[in-house]
Amino acid sequence: MFRSSTFYVLLVGLVAAFCIGVNAQVTPPQPNPLFPKADDKFDPGGGVRDMLKKLEIEKEKKDFEEMQDRAKQAFDLSNQLEKSLEANKRFTDKELAKLDDLEKLVKRVRKDLGGSDDDKTDFGEDDTSAKPGSFEDAVKALQTVTGKMYEEVQKTTRFTVSGAAIQTSNAVLRLAQLLKIFK
Repeated sequence: MFRSSTFYVLLVGLVAAFCIGVNAQVTPPQPNPLFPKADDKFDPGGGVRDMLKKLEIEKEKKDFEEMQDRAKQAFDLSNQLEKSLEANKRFTDKELAKLDDLEKLVKRVRKDLGGSDDDKTDFGEDDTSAKPGSFEDAVKALQTVTGKMYEEVQKTTRFTVSGAAIQTSNAVLRLAQLLKIFK
């Protein structure tokens, strides 16, 4: 009796192990090409991938040219501000609006260059310009530093990040803020 009960226990154990082994070998369901799942990645063909890459390159070129245009516009605005100061000896609401536009353009250029907000609002030793003493000096410094920023942006390529251009854009923004205080 002891022998037959061990035989049955062994037989039940072997059947259970066999069932577990067979269950582990279940093949995953094959994807249905007519109804793809949402988590399936879209894999375009080689021609489509090439076309998408070309479109991406063209967009990057266009964005880079727009950044250079914004830097040119900022330089032109700083020249206009300097000329209007020479003519009027003060800023009118029109010039303050131009100063706001200049600040927006420079912020966008800085963002496109890869820079971020600069928390420093004072003029330190590492700045590209010293703190101007008068309103006229600030406008001249704004024009000079904006010119430097424009030159730095023209030197960059769309593949590089220019720390000098970011630093001069921060200096332009500090000068613009200082001019708003001086007004």
